[in-house]
Amino acid sequence: MNPFIIFALITSIIAILYGLFLIKVVLKKGTGDAKMQAIAKAIQEGAKAYLNRQYKTIGIIAVILLLVLYQ
Repeated sequence: MNPFIIFALITSIIAILYGLFLIKVVLKKGTGDAKMQAIAKAIQEGAKAYLNRQYKTIGIIAVILLLVLYQ
């Protein structure tokens, strides 16, 4: 087997394990007081609105590109 493929597989496994470790550490942390939770909720709402707008814009562009490339 190619050593580059082996290296890529090993590093990707290490990255996944590290990600799982970070998830575990972060989820063990407290959620903070009421003010921190309110700020977090406001950030989540803003992020959802931003992502919805981005998805809508990308969707429109994708449809236009599909129509242009299909012809």
